[in-house]
Amino acid sequence: MTKSELIELIQNGENSGVEFKRDTIDNRSLARELVAFANFDGGRVLLGVDDDATIRGVTRPDLEEWVMTACRDKIRPEIIPYFEMIRDVEPGRHVAVVQVDAGWTAHLCFASLRTSVATVTRSSCGTGHGGTANGSVKCTNTPP
Repeated sequence: MTKSELIELIQNGENSGVEFKRDTIDNRSLARELVAFANFDGGRVLLGVDDDATIRGVTRPDLEEWVMTACRDKIRPEIIPYFEMIRDVEPGRHVAVVQVDAGWTAHLCFASLRTSVATVTRSSCGTGHGGTANGSVKCTNTPP
């Protein structure tokens, strides 16, 4: 992705395929977003961008390793996202693009490896058993 493509993506705002996050989120929150995208139609998380599209830049050291570890440790089956760092989107501010494709199977987000599993889907049909509708995120805890 080029810098101009990223800027255009940010200017268009968040939608069902793009989510803005600071890189200070916890690994479980990132895993939930990626699982939701994988269980929907794929998507991108832009790390270093606020919800109001302000580019803050990334600050976490070893960010790519942190993302990959979250995907390995918090998601079943594992997701291997495409990771790309776009440098100097604004002077001295870099943005990380974490992209996942639609999964071939339903993915689960482990809320805690010892106590429960959080199933995250991008939508819910409102019947309490998951499904598809208007792009909301549903998280249900069940014993592993």
